Amino acid sequence: MTTSPYHAGERQVQQRLGEAPMADRHAAAIRPTIPAGVAGQLARQPLVLVSSLDADGRVWTSAVQGAPGFARSPKPTQLALDMALVVPDREARLWTHLARQPAISLLFLDFPTKWRFRVNGRARAAAPGWVVDVDQAFLNCPKYLPDHPAALSGAGVVSGAPRTAGPGAPPALAAWLRRADSFFVGSSDGARALDTAYRGGPAGFVRLDADGTLLVPDYVGNSMYNSLGNFALCDAAGLLFLDSATGRALQLTGRAEVLWSGAGPAAATGGTGRYWRFTPAAWAEAPLPAPLPFR
Repeated sequence: MTTSPYHAGERQVQQRLGEAPMADRHAAAIRPTIPAGVAGQLARQPLVLVSSLDADGRVWTSAVQGAPGFARSPKPTQLALDMALVVPDREARLWTHLARQPAISLLFLDFPTKWRFRVNGRARAAAPGWVVDVDQAFLNCPKYLPDHPAALSGAGVVSGAPRTAGPGAPPALAAWLRRADSFFVGSSDGARALDTAYRGGPAGFVRLDADGTLLVPDYVGNSMYNSLGNFALCDAAGLLFLDSATGRALQLTGRAEVLWSGAGPAAATGGTGRYWRFTPAAWAEAPLPAPLPFR
């Protein structure tokens, strides 16, 4: 690679933490193409996590579910989403966003094999659905994914309760956080790029403070700092929590601030001492379109 795949915010964080050499070693993994060996794995996935921007520039992260094959790579520079194979969702927020603003980030995650693949690019409508022109595509390490996820084998549930939404944070946020051992975070560089990442830890690892903000420990990662790098340039963020037991998804959109030290015990961060604080601005809770294939 003759040019770095990292933007100024990612570089700023990498250099601040003395991890630029490690990030440079990983840079070759970030490419504007989807490898042929990955294309087959993508086509087998029933779920993808997707971040998009609303008309106000806020980040929302959504779960898209479908029959295997709904996402495929017809050529190395493209990812296609077949809407005929996507499970219909009562909440069409994502597709409305893409019609206005094509920036998109997708995270494919297979819990049983600990396989993660990210695709960031630009979406455009193209029958029978959408085509994503790839800007960046890369594999992620399996760190912080559970060792033994419980397969639901189709036994998951879909809630019949209606969609609810509102400003700020939902009344049930504390209950969500007590049982959550994972969530997904979407972030923006404030220009044309989005990113979607997984965060996992022990149940209750995200703390709800008295002022209504969320305190998230930042563990040791792969030195790329895609999320924190985006936060360095733009504080817009979107969080997504999935609950297979209730068959519901909780979306939060708001602002993120990196706290480099002193926000909480260093032991709770795996030794980094870093946290980031999320301030909710709006939320939506809705039934999942289909049962999750894992708990």
